[in-house]
Amino acid sequence: MQILKGAPVAAAIRDEIKKELEGCETKPCLAIVRVGEKQEDLSYERSALKRMSGVGIETKLFVFPADISMDDFSAEFAAINDDPTIDGILLFRPLPAQLNESQIVESIAPEKDVDGISSAALGKLFSGDKHAFAPCTAQAVMEILHFYGIEPQGKTSSCTWTKSCSRKTALYALIKRKCDSNNLSFPYSFTARGMP
Repeated sequence: MQILKGAPVAAAIRDEIKKELEGCETKPCLAIVRVGEKQEDLSYERSALKRMSGVGIETKLFVFPADISMDDFSAEFAAINDDPTIDGILLFRPLPAQLNESQIVESIAPEKDVDGISSAALGKLFSGDKHAFAPCTAQAVMEILHFYGIEPQGKTSSCTWTKSCSRKTALYALIKRKCDSNNLSFPYSFTARGMP
C-alpha cells in the first residue's frame, strides 16, 4: 500500500503559486468572511491568513457579530461581492441560525466562489469551464493523485465524504479522468467511531 502524504503536494502548489505571482503587478485579493467568534473559525482564519501571505495573495478580513440580522448581513455581503478589488470570497460556515445560509451561498459571484459551493459555481465546473473553482476537498484529492503520478483511468475508486457537493464533484472529476464509472462507490454512512 502506498501512503500519499499531502504536505509535499501543498508545498509544491505553494511554490508554483509564488512563482506565478512574482511577475504580477497586481496581486489577487481574497476576502475572508466570518460571523461570530467560534474557535474553529478563528483557527482556520489564522491558518488561511498565514497561507495567503506566504504565497503573496492579499487578504481582506470581514468580521461580523454572531447576532447580525439577515438584512444587515445581506447588505454587507453584497458590498463584498460587488467590490472590484476582491477576486475571491471565502465564507466561513455554518452561519448562525438567523442567517439564510443557502441564500447567501447562492449569492456569491461564481468567479469569486473559491470554495466552489454555489450552484452557479458547480454549474460552471460541470460545464467544463477551466476557470471554475472546485470544492477544495475534491480538488485536493485530484491534485494529490496528479502529484504522485496516479492515473485514475480504469481504476476502482471509493469516495467516503458525507457532503453531497464533494461526492458529486469527485465523481465528476474521476469520470472526466476516465475512471471506470461502474467501479465508483460512495459510501457515506458513518458511526461515532468512523466508517462501519
